[in-house]
Amino acid sequence: MKINQMTRGLCWVFLLMALTAFAQKGKQPKPPEVELIEASARRQEGNIMIDARVKNISEKPIKALVLLIDFIASDHKQVITTKRGSLDQEMLDPGEEAGFRAQIEDPSRATEFRINFEDGGGKYLRAEKTGPFPVE
Repeated sequence: MKINQMTRGLCWVFLLMALTAFAQKGKQPKPPEVELIEASARRQEGNIMIDARVKNISEKPIKALVLLIDFIASDHKQVITTKRGSLDQEMLDPGEEAGFRAQIEDPSRATEFRINFEDGGGKYLRAEKTGPFPVE
């Protein structure tokens, strides 16, 4: 009798595991909202000059797009500092591209940078091709 109950219990466990795996397999990750088309950084007279081009690849306009620029140390892991910058235009419509340019005081140990995004309300936006890129 105990073996029969144990077998039934194991069957239920395996059935639940299979259903959970099937449900998770069906979930698709949400697509990115912003694409970083290009980005570069170069040192110049104690500053770092950042140039970037972004595109709204979502179906909704993005209000007050903010760029979060992480400067990364030579170990490729440690974020030295993060600087924030925003686009000059208030709204980035679906499919629209915009340029970004900034001059930032040089975090001297930085060898790379990456860029993440959020909207004006502080909501993190999913993005493509965010780096890291070398600081030249």
